[in-house]
Amino acid sequence: MAALKYFVPIVVLIWITGCANDSGKEIFDNTLSGEWYLAEVLADPGDGSGTFQPTTQELKLQIFSSGLYISSESLCNAGSGMSGTFDIEEGKIYPVNCNYSLGFKVEEGELYVYFPCIEPCAYKFRRK
Repeated sequence: MAALKYFVPIVVLIWITGCANDSGKEIFDNTLSGEWYLAEVLADPGDGSGTFQPTTQELKLQIFSSGLYISSESLCNAGSGMSGTFDIEEGKIYPVNCNYSLGFKVEEGELYVYFPCIEPCAYKFRRK
């Protein structure tokens, strides 16, 4: 019975420390969670001269700390992909019912989303 008295607190302590947020989760919560609005689009003509240009397209991403997202428009050419998941470690977005993933990075407070194009093509999102 005396061994059980020490066993339970040790198991609880291991369980609590094992469930603590890792640094990747904290980065996700602090950097990605919230609403993002499409500000600029990059569509390179194939010669490397493309630059981000302002857009009037009204695309909004709502990113949750759980790693899920919803968007006001599809992120997939097939018309699906209005929801899905973000994977911080891989730097990937996985739209639902889409046959490809998207790359992403956050730099200087802006979210860049990269599509699988032959020439560079990307979206730049900002918070309002």
